[in-house]
Amino acid sequence: MKNRSRLIDLLLIVVVIALGCAGWWWRQSPVNPLVGRWRVLSKSSGGVTVVFAPDGHLEVWEKGKREQEEARYRVDLTTSPGQLDVSIHRNGRTETYRMICEFTPTGQLRVQEGHPKETRPVAFTQDAEVMERVRESPP
Repeated sequence: MKNRSRLIDLLLIVVVIALGCAGWWWRQSPVNPLVGRWRVLSKSSGGVTVVFAPDGHLEVWEKGKREQEEARYRVDLTTSPGQLDVSIHRNGRTETYRMICEFTPTGQLRVQEGHPKETRPVAFTQDAEVMERVRESPP
């Protein structure tokens, strides 16, 4: 009976340690909150949707049609505001747009666009694009 009690105690200790390690791993694993489908809210966007894939690919859809240029993104949310770089490959050239981004208190994504030949913006302006999540992950 005593051995059985020790075995149960040992199993409980192992379970507690395993759960603690799993919680630590979960907190340490990199999670990219951009991954998913986002709809641009400005009226001038004409129904643009942006899809951030987990592997760094980016798709832009306008009125249900996918743009043909190959695009990739890189994000660093450890800075304030976050830094978002979008590289578009077209006509044998790659241009990188350096942007800033942040999440609003309501979970929307605000992005201040930059231009390839300019430095990254340092602040948001009235022209910043605001997007809302449409789906948690790419189709």
